Amino acid sequence: MAVLGPGDVWYVPPHIEHQTDYLEDTVAFEAAGPIQLDNFAGYLHEDTHFVDQRDLAADLEREQAG
Repeated sequence: MAVLGPGDVWYVPPHIEHQTDYLEDTVAFEAAGPIQLDNFAGYLHEDTHFVDQRDLAADLEREQAG
């Protein structure tokens, strides 16, 4: 068990069952790759939201182009 603070990172190796409990209101970012939505079957919580995958390099180029 670990208690994480702002900016901390937690790595979970592939195929390892894991769980998180939040002690206060929290915004968390979970990254998994390659994306396989079937991995999330039964995972969805009422306040969990998936976002579309973005091309961050293209976003940065557009931002720099003005």
